[in-house]
Amino acid sequence: MTTRNQEVDSIASDVSRVDEFTSQTQEGLMSLKTAFEQLQAAFARIEQQGTMMPRVDNDRVCNNRLTKVEFPKFNGDDVEGWLYKCEHFFLD
Repeated sequence: MTTRNQEVDSIASDVSRVDEFTSQTQEGLMSLKTAFEQLQAAFARIEQQGTMMPRVDNDRVCNNRLTKVEFPKFNGDDVEGWLYKCEHFFLD
């Protein structure tokens, strides 16, 4: 009979550990959900502003927004002129 009681106690202990793990997991998920919602709100604010806030790095202001630059396209004519534009594209 003691063996059956030991098995029941062991199962009860296992169930208790599973309940504790489930509780900790739920708390962690709620924390992640809160952090995700905060990130969504911050991203929405950035989108509404239309630009990203500049970052200060060693007394310099760094603009995180990238500017789209058009690379010269070759249309089949004037190879030398196109190469000249390509070279100056990387110099500027």
